[in-house]
Amino acid sequence: MNDNDYKRILKDRKIKYRATLNLPKDLTFGIEIEYENILNELVSELLYEEEISNTNFSNWINKPEIDLTYDNIEINKIMNGEINSPILRDNIKTWKNLRTVLNILNKNGAIVTNQCGGHVNIGAHILGYNITYWRNFLLLWILYEKEIYKFSSGEFSKIRVRENGVIDRITPSLIKNIFYISNIDKNKLDIFNYLNKSGISFQEKKHDISFYNFKKNEYDVDNRIEFRLPNATLKEEIWQNYINFFAKFMIACKKELDIDYTIYKINNNQHIALEIADYVFEDNIDKDNFLIQTLKTNKIYKKELVSHIEKY
Repeated sequence: MNDNDYKRILKDRKIKYRATLNLPKDLTFGIEIEYENILNELVSELLYEEEISNTNFSNWINKPEIDLTYDNIEINKIMNGEINSPILRDNIKTWKNLRTVLNILNKNGAIVTNQCGGHVNIGAHILGYNITYWRNFLLLWILYEKEIYKFSSGEFSKIRVRENGVIDRITPSLIKNIFYISNIDKNKLDIFNYLNKSGISFQEKKHDISFYNFKKNEYDVDNRIEFRLPNATLKEEIWQNYINFFAKFMIACKKELDIDYTIYKINNNQHIALEIADYVFEDNIDKDNFLIQTLKTNKIYKKELVSHIEKY
């Protein structure tokens, strides 16, 4: 079957929120939810109230976001912001708390616009210091970038565009260094030298993938890779789908990869959504949810992004 066959099979299907994603117990993740149209102070107050009343809820932090936050001079209050989760694992507590946070935003008039990002952080210790795994990560990203961007539009028809232009992609730099990436010598370089020589900057946070918080100590609690390209969303099932894909994409990078065939497909622009779904996921529900969101088989995942709310 091809992508068009799956469009017919999955037509009008919805993504369901699940009690577990069956992620490894040692896999950690976190999210950053950008939002507009609500007082920043109110969000902080509501999160604090939830923490006081709910012993299973803690350390969801609200803060201003430089690209979104502004002072509403009519009421002299700060508008908009970003909620950062604590370090999370795949368990009932996590999914209940995510639902709680999104309910707070939804019930109080929050929206996401074409300026709001939904960042997913995955603990980098999943790939550790194995250069072969990181080589696979970079090559698979180059190969499937188009499909990953479609998926990362979430419930919307396209990826957001910032005021200063589109999100900076790492792929052009990787393409320039593809010969080096595909011909690593894991006995000569440590992982940091390897990534630097692959054209990746550790000083930037504006790219679709940020290695800014990648640490030398692979067990550091702040050692993470940040996927910055997804659109923000206030839908729990979309957030869960984001987390599931990026986590299992990294896990899939530990599989043996046919490098020559991968380079051939990159050079000949051979990539389809079904292929990455088959490579990344073992479970049919995972595959279907990825394809529903990527191929936009239901009109509820084709919404138009509203424009950024103008500052006063």
